[in-house]
Amino acid sequence: MERLYKIPFTLFFLTSNMVSFVSNGQTTRTKSGSIFPCDDPPPPSITLTTDAPANLTVCGSSQWAFDVNYTGGDLYQWKILDPAMGSIVAGNNSPHIEVLFNNPLGNSEDVDIIVAVTKCNEILRDTLTIHVENIPDYIVTTTDTLICAGESMGFNVSPTPTGYESLTWEFGDGLDSNDPN
Repeated sequence: MERLYKIPFTLFFLTSNMVSFVSNGQTTRTKSGSIFPCDDPPPPSITLTTDAPANLTVCGSSQWAFDVNYTGGDLYQWKILDPAMGSIVAGNNSPHIEVLFNNPLGNSEDVDIIVAVTKCNEILRDTLTIHVENIPDYIVTTTDTLICAGESMGFNVSPTPTGYESLTWEFGDGLDSNDPN
């Protein structure tokens, strides 16, 4: 079924400081597709990526970047499914954001990062699940009861740190050590 639409139009002419117009023109248009044609349609799908570790496990109180692989969208909407687990600190409404994750209440918690990209009235979505671990409470103890300047002293850390990228003891006198013991 073919539909005809009558679309009134007004012509504006700008001449120096004057604007004049001609009105009451009318044209006829045949509907041949969408009312709002899309010259650059969206891709069939989008992909969400991050600079977080490959296993998608991060620590609370850390910040990570998230990107969507399509930059031609009309609108970018990001959401952290559990807002108590973090916040978008940069880039909202763009193809790139930065998320600051909060510490979970327990040992760990999974949180979904969702992006919805609108292009030509189509909405494309992708979700990435991030595992957020809480940093354990470390307790440092010593068996030494007498502390003397210039003498060695032993410390015990509980629980024993594992899976860390770096460990630094800072003693407050300008000296530090990277030895885990």
